[in-house]
Amino acid sequence: MTSLPASVVERCVAVDIRARRARRSAIYFLVEIGEVVYVGRSDDVDKRIEWHVAYSTMDFDRVLWLPVAEEDLAAYEAALIRFLRPRYNRRCARDSSRDAAILTELGFVVADETRCAS
Repeated sequence: MTSLPASVVERCVAVDIRARRARRSAIYFLVEIGEVVYVGRSDDVDKRIEWHVAYSTMDFDRVLWLPVAEEDLAAYEAALIRFLRPRYNRRCARDSSRDAAILTELGFVVADETRCAS
């Protein structure tokens, strides 16, 4: 089971999809029974989450989002997918030199070896 460290959860916002807010960029986590099953990014997180609720075939019971500057979305998403390996994210590109710094900043304990299988 892949779960988020408390330090990440504390920085996330639980989403109430009924309360539309201003457009904002974020990394979001679809969670099922405490397990992160998908990591995504969006420059309009509320709209993207509404789409998942309405149309996604993924099973999830909770959504969290982490505010991230738009220019950093791709790097954060990739690092989190490589590290967490959520079951609905199928890609796993080579690690970036920024991964360890991003993950450490978010509160993950990062070992020397990558978690991404070849």
